[in-house]
Amino acid sequence: MYTSKEEQGNEKAFLKIYEPCAYQGTLEANRSKSRKLKKTTVACRFCKKTQAETKFTQDTHLISNLLGRNTYYSHDECDTCNQFFTRYENDLANYLGTSRVFNHLLHGIKAPGFTSRSDGIKIKNYGNDFIYVENASPERNDFQVDMTAGKVALAMETREFLPENVYRALLKMAMGTLPETEIAAYEVGFKFLLNMEKYPELDCLKKVVIAETDLTIGRPFTLSYQKRADANYPQFPKHIFCLYVGNYMFQLLVPGHPDGPILATNAKMPLAPYYQLNVSNRHDAIVRGRILEDLHSTAPKSNDNSLKMEFSTENLVAIQLDFDLKSFLDNIGKNNDQKVKD
Repeated sequence: MYTSKEEQGNEKAFLKIYEPCAYQGTLEANRSKSRKLKKTTVACRFCKKTQAETKFTQDTHLISNLLGRNTYYSHDECDTCNQFFTRYENDLANYLGTSRVFNHLLHGIKAPGFTSRSDGIKIKNYGNDFIYVENASPERNDFQVDMTAGKVALAMETREFLPENVYRALLKMAMGTLPETEIAAYEVGFKFLLNMEKYPELDCLKKVVIAETDLTIGRPFTLSYQKRADANYPQFPKHIFCLYVGNYMFQLLVPGHPDGPILATNAKMPLAPYYQLNVSNRHDAIVRGRILEDLHSTAPKSNDNSLKMEFSTENLVAIQLDFDLKSFLDNIGKNNDQKVKD
């Protein structure tokens, strides 16, 4: 791993208290192995139900598949919990909005599309740096182009999401990637994950630190940290979880461990450093900054993903197409999907 120069001071302070304990993001395809392990899984990591009480037949991901299709699967999540958490992952996808389209770098895998809340603009990534933006409702004026000045303005809001659902989707991945030796100690944390309405005193923990960078990673991954045995900081949680996706890093504390703050209101969390895994291509001055976002609300919300762009008007040429461009591109997309399957 590489730490950019502006993050090295932060890394030094952080590693005095925490040390890495788990990584997820491997390219390994383990579906057959996961299916075999599910047959001998004693109980679900999340709801604690046994083989006699629930089923373990579905393929379940440690990192949400909506963040980028992956081929690494867990073995200790039951079918009921898989369906339960899917609805929260949809909120996370809506929260990320156009980021999933523009920052999609998974070669050979179809990128997700984006449709604005008003249905006025649709965006599709066809790969090879070609992104198609459709003015789906011209009467709305969400798509404005000034050919003389060389300016484009796209008015876009994401589909609605519930902030608490976004937090729950992130926390589910955090709890799902904890080392198995830590599961028993997080009894309260798992109950909180499944039944947040019963723990209003923990609303203050539904926050994430979001680091935005100029570096876009090609595949999502996670890093988990545990408090060092010699670190006497009772206000800090036992574990901290970081999700890297697109050009963001989401950081949250993992609640419920007895070796954490006694009162949730006393909980504090040091900033984790932003790590770069590709040490052969190092970058500095890439972290734009960090924000603390409160995700405790259960009221519907949407994010503004509007864009403004400029282009050169020199040698600008327009052509009249004698065919349906969108249908042409969709056929190319279908052919590419078939090649991937083959």
